[in-house]
Amino acid sequence: MNRKELRGFTLVEAVAAIAIIGVVGSIGTVTFFKLTDLWNKTRIQTELDNRAQAVFDTMRKDLMQIVPVHLSGKPLVGVSETSQDTGRFWAATLNTDQLSFVTRAPSANGFSTLALVSYSLDKEKMALVRRAVALGGAQGAGETETVVAEGVIDFCLEFAGDGAGWARGWGSQNLPKAIRISVTVVHPTRIQEQVARKAVIEIPVE
Repeated sequence: MNRKELRGFTLVEAVAAIAIIGVVGSIGTVTFFKLTDLWNKTRIQTELDNRAQAVFDTMRKDLMQIVPVHLSGKPLVGVSETSQDTGRFWAATLNTDQLSFVTRAPSANGFSTLALVSYSLDKEKMALVRRAVALGGAQGAGETETVVAEGVIDFCLEFAGDGAGWARGWGSQNLPKAIRISVTVVHPTRIQEQVARKAVIEIPVE
């Protein structure tokens, strides 16, 4: 009767198998963490892009309903300002512009009302804030404050008038032809993750 010879792994084969498993495992672990980091960066970039887009969408909605000075009595005012960072963002000089104008806003009864709207940076909250005050009512009535987007550290406004090019600040009684808005948005805990976006909004003809 033939007997099958049973043969196990040699020590060299076992060591080689363990080494191969270790190499494959290391490659898999490194690949996993790289893919996870890439996914996190993509997710954060998308989130910051959405916040920048929220700024443009909100401002565009208000500016499309802007009321000229001969109807509202109040001109569009753009104030150009800068501030020195205290160290959170590499001590950079940041734009902290402000914008105010009168726009038509829908009311609860379905009719539009006039509101004085302003946009500015809240440097402590690191957010772009929209403030609106209803006109024609009692003092203090209809005042609202809304955070348009969090993580905004730079807010720059440029205006196109009758001349060539773009100007910082606006104080004319006439409306500008367009406003170029630039924002920089950062992640609250990973400040190295940030996006800078621009948008041009054309102002309706008076």
